[in-house]
Amino acid sequence: MEKKEVLFNVFSLLFCIFLFTTITQAQTEVKFIKIGTASPGGIWYLTGAALAAEIHKNIPSIETSSTTGGSVANATTVNKGTEIQLAFNNAADQSLAFYGKAPFKEPHSNIRMIGTMETMLWYMVVPRSSDIKSVYDLKDKRINFGRVGSLGRKVTIVVLRHHGITEESIKANKGTVHALSFNDAADMMRDGHLDAITQPGAIIPYLIDLDTKPGLRWLPLGGKEREKVLADPEMKGWGPGVLKKGLFLGITEEIPTIQVKTTIIVNKNLPEDLVYRITKIVYESGFQKEILASGEAKGLPKACNLADLKEANTIPIHPGALKYFREKGIQL
Repeated sequence: MEKKEVLFNVFSLLFCIFLFTTITQAQTEVKFIKIGTASPGGIWYLTGAALAAEIHKNIPSIETSSTTGGSVANATTVNKGTEIQLAFNNAADQSLAFYGKAPFKEPHSNIRMIGTMETMLWYMVVPRSSDIKSVYDLKDKRINFGRVGSLGRKVTIVVLRHHGITEESIKANKGTVHALSFNDAADMMRDGHLDAITQPGAIIPYLIDLDTKPGLRWLPLGGKEREKVLADPEMKGWGPGVLKKGLFLGITEEIPTIQVKTTIIVNKNLPEDLVYRITKIVYESGFQKEILASGEAKGLPKACNLADLKEANTIPIHPGALKYFREKGIQL
């Protein structure tokens, strides 16, 4: 009886060792990473491609690519961890996703933050020649809300709601609601078929082009309306912001708005050593500098700044990223 028990214990131990070794090898043998970004024409689309290239350059054994998405869609796909393992998000939506609050239907407990990127300002732009002067004037206009599942669409819905406007009321007033990519929306406005574009971002190439022709006007979001928007549970992580004079050609005076920190999230099952190396790339490679340099030159906050971590820390941080931050003397 004792001999059988000893043999059973030995086999059990060997099986556990085999299982642990198999799992460890599976965890460390990551061969491909796909990065979730946003629509073509936006900052995330550009920086996502740059980060993918930088990861492959520094870790040649891993093939990388980037794909379109948006903060809501990105959180869901990273949580699943099969199609996309790393994505851009923001301090607001990652928290809603992790805790399963609207617009998310269940907790996304598999997502972890590994860092921050740029500060995103909220833009609502209309042709400079239009008679649209405030958000209230959008009640019956042709508006691009942004792609379904995007941060821009979610914020547009919240902002308009606190101005007494909904998608249904726009349509009832003979207006139109679109779900276009940034580039398609730009083409429609350029051709005179779109009255307003809404989206978060920094210095965005297509807005620079539109600001030259046909010329743009930025709608303000301030006062009691901004207070209501920021108090909305869906807007946790957002705060007051300002569009500084000269940020774009059409901004000739300071305009009140809101802002949020861009974050980078991963699936919690990515190996610690790999996430450590990726976090190091995010903060030390300068992958984003060429894309975001013009914004920083005009007074936008520095991107990939370790000082932003505490403000953006609305969900758990991956152990691999924590290791890097602690080496830098940052306790979270």
